[in-house]
Amino acid sequence: MGVEIKIGVHVKDIKPDCVMIGDERFAVENTIWTAGVKASPAGTWLHAETDHDGRVKVGRDLSVPEDSIQVLEDNMMWRGYSHV
Repeated sequence: MGVEIKIGVHVKDIKPDCVMIGDERFAVENTIWTAGVKASPAGTWLHAETDHDGRVKVGRDLSVPEDSIQVLEDNMMWRGYSHV
């Protein structure tokens, strides 16, 4: 059994027994999908403090400090951890 990691490629199709990357077919028994996620520009729209990835720094209640707006999921960062 081996593990092959592909970076910077576009997956064309995933089937129960294979993954298609372009015209290349890879036979698989298991597929583990991980993809980079980029925060939306909400931090800019809100004029809120963001981390280096653009996630809005939120308080314990997921609100923007000194505001009543709450930010969720991939767009937020709390105490250095995203996705509380």
